[in-house]
Amino acid sequence: AFDPSSSVAVAGGLGKRVAAWDVRTGRRLSTHEIGSPVISLAVLGRSALAATVNVEAQALSDSVLSVAIGDSSAPPKIALTANQVAGLRLSPDRRHIIAESLQGKATLFRRSGDKVADLPGSHGTWIDSESILMFEGESPAQRVSLTAGGKIKLGKRVTSSAFRAAFTPTQLVATVASADRPQAYGVFRQNSALAVWDLGSGKGDLLIFKPASVFTFEVSGAVDQDPSIIVTAGDDGFIRIWSLPDYRLRREIRTNLAVPQGIAILSDRKTLVFSCSGKEAPSEIYTTEVEDGSVRRIRTVNQPFVRVISAGANVVFEEGQTLAVLDPSREQVVWKFDFEEPIQRFAVSRNGEWLGVAEKTGLLHLFETDTGRKIAASKEPIKDIGPIAVADDGKAIYTTEFYALLKRWLAEEDKFRVLGDIRGQTASLRVSTDGERLILGGNHQDVTVYSIENGAKLAAFETSAADFFVTDVWLSQNRLIMSTDTGVLLDADLIPASETEEQ
Repeated sequence: AFDPSSSVAVAGGLGKRVAAWDVRTGRRLSTHEIGSPVISLAVLGRSALAATVNVEAQALSDSVLSVAIGDSSAPPKIALTANQVAGLRLSPDRRHIIAESLQGKATLFRRSGDKVADLPGSHGTWIDSESILMFEGESPAQRVSLTAGGKIKLGKRVTSSAFRAAFTPTQLVATVASADRPQAYGVFRQNSALAVWDLGSGKGDLLIFKPASVFTFEVSGAVDQDPSIIVTAGDDGFIRIWSLPDYRLRREIRTNLAVPQGIAILSDRKTLVFSCSGKEAPSEIYTTEVEDGSVRRIRTVNQPFVRVISAGANVVFEEGQTLAVLDPSREQVVWKFDFEEPIQRFAVSRNGEWLGVAEKTGLLHLFETDTGRKIAASKEPIKDIGPIAVADDGKAIYTTEFYALLKRWLAEEDKFRVLGDIRGQTASLRVSTDGERLILGGNHQDVTVYSIENGAKLAAFETSAADFFVTDVWLSQNRLIMSTDTGVLLDADLIPASETEEQ
């Protein structure tokens, strides 16, 4: 946090301390041990206010601490008390404080720590020292004024409408309101969007946005093959086809429904199949040619979030408790696989010949996609099974689970072998294009590469481009492509640690 009137900046974090600097000279003024991780800060005169985490209770603290800037020996004091404080917002004149909680409540305090009133909304932004614009969720809701008697007066509610755009951004992280015109601005993490609201009409517009946040992607062939393409699906409702290795945009395809759910590049590397849906049924499955971009609907499925996976010249999709193999050229279902229990996971081998399925009970099944023949089924269930991957020879399915184990199921023998441990839970799993490695995306911003032969960990790293999950991964030779839960697509080379140290 920074106070321009005093030129004091304060910082805190997981280190359980707060430090203060004079930004004019760079001199550190004081350091304060406060005993808890810091989640929000504010500068109030010669004091720093800190909202903290109660580690023992695994929750945000109800007490906001105050430390004296310039006196490292002074112990922290309780400045105010509110329910699980997640954010602090000071008025421009530094006389009032808004304390915001994770429960979607906001409370107004005087700088002395005395409570003024509960505010109508989840969080607020100061218009000036005597008025606040309150937000409910991610939209402006109501203006609140401070009266001369020290109370609050509620103004007219703002009726917000949808953005005049093809999509709605999410994860509002910062807001500001204009003091001389009825406008408010907000920054959204999803889509990297800057929005403006007209507080009179409630209408919102996007001034700046990045439309290509990636939900999922698919790569054609190995990177050293020519031509090679990558197809991405974005939360703006577009399918985008890019050339590799230079990421030249070849074509954009606008879907009729909100969000693409799955992408399949067929074995001819010329035909693309994709599925899309809104929050409600139905889902639509389309086919298009990479070169001419003509789009044809080939299937309607009466459920939302239907995903398609490439299986050679065909695709596999889920419908209820059935998996179907669809021939896009004839628009006909070739094979159907019915299950007694709901389908938890399914995957197709990289060569498109084998289909692996995990039921919700944790039992595994292996099928041949060309003939529909069932190869094997497991007798031992895996509890809380995660993403799976299928070997190109049809002899094994690789599994992940909540209990952080990576396993190989040998289909013919119906035996499991533990290959290694996993850090946390798995968000994505694939076999590399050479069939010799497993690439795993986790929920700790992490990516790990394992040897298929013996489970040895070949590489591991974290990426700050993820909030938590690495949502999809792909590996050819040493080239890694991955997507994250922030909508970022990354293309990188795996470099041995020895080379990294030399560089």
